[in-house]
Amino acid sequence: MKILKLYGHKNNPGGVVNFQNALQAVSGKSMHRFYHYRTGKVLSNAFLSNGFIRYLDQLWSYCYFPVFLCFLNPDVIEINSSLVSKAFKRDRIYLRIARFVKPSKKIILFNHGWSEEFKFFMTTHNKERLVAYFKTFDFTIILAKAFKGEIEALGIDPTSIQVMTTGVNTAEYGGLPTVERPSKIINILFLSRIEKDKGIAEFIAAIPAVVAKNENVRFLIAGTGSYLPIIKKSSIVSSFQKYIVFKGYVRGLDKIELLRNSDIFVLPSFYEGCPVAVLEALASGLPIIYTRVGALSDILTDGVNGLCIEIKSAQALAEAINFLIENPLVIKQIGAANRIYSAQFDLGHIQKQLESIYTTI
Repeated sequence: MKILKLYGHKNNPGGVVNFQNALQAVSGKSMHRFYHYRTGKVLSNAFLSNGFIRYLDQLWSYCYFPVFLCFLNPDVIEINSSLVSKAFKRDRIYLRIARFVKPSKKIILFNHGWSEEFKFFMTTHNKERLVAYFKTFDFTIILAKAFKGEIEALGIDPTSIQVMTTGVNTAEYGGLPTVERPSKIINILFLSRIEKDKGIAEFIAAIPAVVAKNENVRFLIAGTGSYLPIIKKSSIVSSFQKYIVFKGYVRGLDKIELLRNSDIFVLPSFYEGCPVAVLEALASGLPIIYTRVGALSDILTDGVNGLCIEIKSAQALAEAINFLIENPLVIKQIGAANRIYSAQFDLGHIQKQLESIYTTI
């Protein structure tokens, strides 16, 4: 079978692209053939990513897509998207083109991100469009049980929806020896897109309360995003700059090394799907400080995989970090358990689930 996957440029940062690239790396023995069609910006190309040129690039993508479909003639079309305003508006057009050009082909939605604010807006202002969107797909893959329930509440057939997680190549992380660092500095890692809704402002705001109790800490911030310039100009960053390290965007071996050298993983997000970075942290043996959003409610247990905190609470985040710093045995115990637990999120297992869907829908 020919499987066409729509998602971002393969060199773009972000969990969806990283996940799909990683899946491609383990699909060599698959009976299926996989193809990619780029959606969204080419973030590494400033010329294509801004202003009128970006508009023309998107218009060209829509115009060329039906031609691409006719030449490739895929058996299954998988659209990787998110229930957020920009992705919904963009990918809804790809969906309509695919359904018009290839009406008999199976179309799958692999929905990654989920904004409750956008979903509420759509259900109150344009529910018919939202329902029609989901009904146009033959099958929907969703990352959290709560999201499945919300889609079913729209009148979508429950048998056409399946909850899955994303995954990681656990062998790249889990088999690594513990790093013995000469210093006793505790490295606290934030690894995500640097956006307001990822909780980066709360992460920064928690720093003074942590440093007040323990100066042997270092806050590592890895990623890029629109909120990064704002964060760098904050008064807290200026006052506590010796405790903060901006690592930029990391991937591959650099990311693995960064996780190896960290002690605590923090993601105080306002909304999520199933972030790959959290699965990487599990496989790396790190305790996770998280919020009860998206799939994190399904895959993480408070006190077992880490500590769950309130959304938008820098105080709760600081208290959780301080608790782990003051209890190094807890860090060690949770980390060891997380390494073992991460095996169920291995990419090989996820790929088998996907292939089962491709052949049965």
